[in-house]
Amino acid sequence: MPKRILIIDAGPGVAQALAKAGELGYRAEVVSVEDHEMPSAVDGFARDVKALKKVAGEDRIDGILQPFNWRSVLTAGVTHHLKLPGMDPMPTATARWRPGVLSLMEKKGLPAVPARLAKTPEGAEQAARKLGLPVWVASDDCYSSAAVVQVDQIEDVSLAYSRVTRQSELKTAVVMPVTKGPTFYVDGVMIDAVFHPCGLIGVDMGDPPFRFERGLVIPPAECNSWYGAIVNAAVQALRMLDTQDLLMHGKAAPMWRAQELHDCGFGFRDGCVHVELVLTESGPAVMGVYGCPAAMRFPIDIVQLSSGIDTLANALRFAVGDPLQMEPTMKRGVALCWIPTRSGIVTEIRGVEEAHNVPGVQEIVIIAKPGDVMGHVVDCESRDRVGYVVATGENGEAAVTAAQRAKALCEIVTKPAYS
Repeated sequence: MPKRILIIDAGPGVAQALAKAGELGYRAEVVSVEDHEMPSAVDGFARDVKALKKVAGEDRIDGILQPFNWRSVLTAGVTHHLKLPGMDPMPTATARWRPGVLSLMEKKGLPAVPARLAKTPEGAEQAARKLGLPVWVASDDCYSSAAVVQVDQIEDVSLAYSRVTRQSELKTAVVMPVTKGPTFYVDGVMIDAVFHPCGLIGVDMGDPPFRFERGLVIPPAECNSWYGAIVNAAVQALRMLDTQDLLMHGKAAPMWRAQELHDCGFGFRDGCVHVELVLTESGPAVMGVYGCPAAMRFPIDIVQLSSGIDTLANALRFAVGDPLQMEPTMKRGVALCWIPTRSGIVTEIRGVEEAHNVPGVQEIVIIAKPGDVMGHVVDCESRDRVGYVVATGENGEAAVTAAQRAKALCEIVTKPAYS
């Protein structure tokens, strides 16, 4: 009898997860938010835990796939209640409380970007003055790139607060100083409290005031001298999530009562994890800790192209209690570049065939088509309407060179929307 796994509806990654589950011989089923009234609001969290417990318990499933969003907390709580394999709810829940986690790391002397919670526009201004401009203002509970903006002038903080809290259920924001240096993602798996890194990903971020990925590369050029320090900073963050410290430091994640947190243990011990860091002049500093697999299919795909380690397959195996496959089967550089475009109506797409002929190119996906109306690329959503290039090479630099060459050949021709 094949093992049954439940996948919480989480957007475009669902189809990929379903396909991968089929490859592994699992019987996968999707639970949609609408069908089971799972929350779009934190106030509904208790009701939705009950709803998912009912679905999972009655259907006698073997596991629930960790999603990347606030539903990771919901999933962890239900798997813990039903005694299924999966992530402990305590670290998953506390990791969602980013200002608490980062400020506690700062207090303990661990490498982290300072973060302050703001519940009002005035509070955001006060935090910005204390941290020093420029700052990032971000939603406290939404990790969409549309919910992050850089602010250079104090009079613009209130407007930024209003913009990002429109994306937030809690209607609160996090204020962090703009930290110069390259950004990295560390993806891996915790097994019995030991971190097994699957990939160190270099991130090419968009220009201010927006913050979204324009490109990804494995291995990044900086990792030759900084790999150990970056991974060690990620490990410290994953081990630091101590319930008692967070409860004494402030307020634990609002979705869990203190006793429930206390009963669940300390720190990440098992499961897929994703850590975001920035390499400052004094070394790596943590920006976010996530108790879930990589945020989207692109880190998952390029990790597999680089090392052969299938992160999504391991997330599915972990969910049902099967052994993970962590041994790399290859070693090469991989780069992904998103294709830029101008605002206007798409009239023509040129150069794709030539781009396919660039040595090292593995995949070119063009999403835009003639007749589409394109706006300025300001976040992941607007970026993803265009397309991307994936290339491999002997190392990261060679892969980036190939991807950039192919990207330059792909031209999305537009005309003004109004003439």
